[in-house]
Amino acid sequence: MWAFWTQILGRSSDEFWELTPREIQACSEAWARVERAQNIRAGTIAAAVYNVHQGRGKKPLLWSDFFNDPDAKPKQPQSPEAILAGFEAVSKTLEIVKSQKGG
Repeated sequence: MWAFWTQILGRSSDEFWELTPREIQACSEAWARVERAQNIRAGTIAAAVYNVHQGRGKKPLLWSDFFNDPDAKPKQPQSPEAILAGFEAVSKTLEIVKSQKGG
């Protein structure tokens, strides 16, 4: 843990030894969340560039194809019917909100 604190986070040994184990864990978890968000952004860009240049009919890559992330669950592509149902649900919700506001 000390090596992570000093080498990865670039913090001092004195800072490390002043923290409680819970504070160290919280910092480690915060770093992991930031790192994962950066991986998602970078992987999304890489996947978009790759997917634009591959031929039709090929399975598109996801951000998680570029990073080993055990929390990334592959999503099943939505059917056109499911997409339409989602749009209809949002449209109906917006109509309800509009009517409640008197519009």
